[in-house]
Amino acid sequence: MTETGSLDVSQLEELSKNSSEEIKSFFIAWNAKNAAQSVFGGVDYFARQEVAKIIESKSEDSDLAPFLLETIRILSRQQTSLDTLLTNDVCKYITDHAGFTESQKIFVKIPSAKEASKCLINTLFHSAKMRSHFEKTGCHSKLQSRLSEFAAEKFSVLKWLEGAPEEEVEDFWYMDLRLSFISTAYSGSFQSAWSNDEKAISVLCEPVKIVLKEDNHGSASQKERAMESLKTLFNILCHANESVLSENQVIELNLMLHDAFMTSDDEKVEQAVVNVFSTPPVHPHLPTLCPKRSESAADVTTETTEKELAEKYDFSYTEKLLQRLESKLDSDSENSKMTDGLLETYLTALIRLCSYSKPARRFCRLKILPPLKKSDVLVGPELGTTIRNKLVRVMTQATCAKELTSEFLFILCKRSVPRLIKYTGFGHSAGLLANSGLLGQINSARQNSDSEDSETEDYNAVRQSVNPVTGTLYAADRGSALAGMSEEQKEYEALKLVEAMHRMMDAGLVKPGTIGEDGKVREVSHVLELAKDVVNESSDED
Repeated sequence: MTETGSLDVSQLEELSKNSSEEIKSFFIAWNAKNAAQSVFGGVDYFARQEVAKIIESKSEDSDLAPFLLETIRILSRQQTSLDTLLTNDVCKYITDHAGFTESQKIFVKIPSAKEASKCLINTLFHSAKMRSHFEKTGCHSKLQSRLSEFAAEKFSVLKWLEGAPEEEVEDFWYMDLRLSFISTAYSGSFQSAWSNDEKAISVLCEPVKIVLKEDNHGSASQKERAMESLKTLFNILCHANESVLSENQVIELNLMLHDAFMTSDDEKVEQAVVNVFSTPPVHPHLPTLCPKRSESAADVTTETTEKELAEKYDFSYTEKLLQRLESKLDSDSENSKMTDGLLETYLTALIRLCSYSKPARRFCRLKILPPLKKSDVLVGPELGTTIRNKLVRVMTQATCAKELTSEFLFILCKRSVPRLIKYTGFGHSAGLLANSGLLGQINSARQNSDSEDSETEDYNAVRQSVNPVTGTLYAADRGSALAGMSEEQKEYEALKLVEAMHRMMDAGLVKPGTIGEDGKVREVSHVLELAKDVVNESSDED
């Protein structure tokens, strides 16, 4: 017998000439020895070819099938050279035994089907060849039919599961949902087909609804199926058109996702729910997410306090969303690479909610951007432990969440450029303003709404001393570097600076910019362009 993780070509060639019983004994022993292996450096290209030949030659032997499929499953844990093993016949062998394609020579049996389904999970994940076979043979539509039968507990496509123990049926349901998740993650056509199919959305919602009906939030296996359903829903909706879902579907999804989020204490489930909430077609349904406590609740104004808001609307969903966002921000400070992608969906969900709902925006603003105090500008807006400080810190990082954070804060500021600069500092918000063509609004006149309910008396006392670039108080005046110089010396130093900048521009080391007519930054062609709008203050004036 060969050592763990290896297969000898010459031994396989000899084995192929032996009886089915001897082949069965060989693979039973090899599978047991390599059950925990995931790397197979000792199984080269030629060994994989021989394994494929043995499978093809014994494809009609139903007694051998579970053991040959187990070998494929074990070898498919490693992506390297997997396509050598997955010949067209081997691909069909797997889908036939999993019950996705039909064969006159193969009758689906539960032990073989279970191994074949596990093979499909591995091979669809690691092999473009298997994904192509799965799509070309119509397995995607068969997969949807199977999921419908699991939800209805009536089997016609899955006749071979009739009378099977409940645990077996649940295992196959989970594996089919897992296949749905992997397939939709890799196939754009699969995403498009399912997002436009109302039945597909309904079928994927069923495992989540089952968990919600259970008193204890469902069993472990039910939760696993719900997770795969939510992940698949995200896959098929994340690239879909905003109008792909009907109004009834949007309401149904909002109700289901809201209940799943509010009743869950599992971080992974909450993340999966928020991921779906962040997709374009799932528009926030405000009567579900921010319901009025009474129909007579008055409209929200700038005078409405947080307490009055809470009396008029139920913000339990919004508040939990903010709590989880802050938790992600705390995790982000420890490991930004791990949580950056998780932050994005929370921010997107909040952006969409606050864009749709004035009460939700007001509530979030009071939580994140309360009226400024003098103590808030003693240090930079990125320093501190408040959620505002944590969000501004994200704006300083080179991550995908940076732009979403800026957009979220901008929405909370009612898209007021002066207010955004006041809360974050121009240095932190410059990127958003430049990309949005809003730099021209930096010096726009302050509006009443920019200061109402956003400043306290002690802040107003120091407002004129706040550096708008840093968002903190100006440092103590240490005098001018030009003090004591004559006008000629100042002019000489200025010319030296212009000449140095000109040389750096010619060398391509720097590319100075100015604000164009569209409010966006454009590159200047000559250094003197930077001075063309400077006010001429003649020293000869009286």
